Amino acid sequence: MGGPPGRATGAHLGHPRHQHQAGGRGCGARSHRAPLEPTRLREEGGRRSEVRRIRGAIPGGAATQNKPSTQQDKASILTHHLTPAFGRKRLIDISYAAIQDYASKKAQKLAKKTVNNHLTVLRRLLVVAKKRGVIQSVPEIEWLKAPDPEFDFLDFEEADRLVAGADGE
Repeated sequence: MGGPPGRATGAHLGHPRHQHQAGGRGCGARSHRAPLEPTRLREEGGRRSEVRRIRGAIPGGAATQNKPSTQQDKASILTHHLTPAFGRKRLIDISYAAIQDYASKKAQKLAKKTVNNHLTVLRRLLVVAKKRGVIQSVPEIEWLKAPDPEFDFLDFEEADRLVAGADGE
């Protein structure tokens, strides 16, 4: 369904373990299996997208370190932004220049803080790849200078008055 046999389609990337073939059988796509080990990635010679394969290692760690809404945000960034931009590249081909090109292109349409969130997810993906031995080093990432948020903090006197008003004094 969707692409060449053994090749993940868009529907497979975000929805593990579909039951969408006749008779209730799984589709058999590799995207539903555990992430490839580094040696297997090398054996495949980069024919399949390493970004799509290594991204499976992120949600497991994210589940223990992030609240559900953060996990959804990161999965959305991977699915809708990073995979389309880097999905056909081998991880070793994601260079400083490619990352900066991505950031500058995204900064034309998105807030700098949002682009930095994308870069954070990309960096985590690359760090996981390095830890798994898929790449030797993580390219340097330059963060965009986002403006400070417009938020007025209470000073101590204002905080005391707020607490006193809440207590009914």
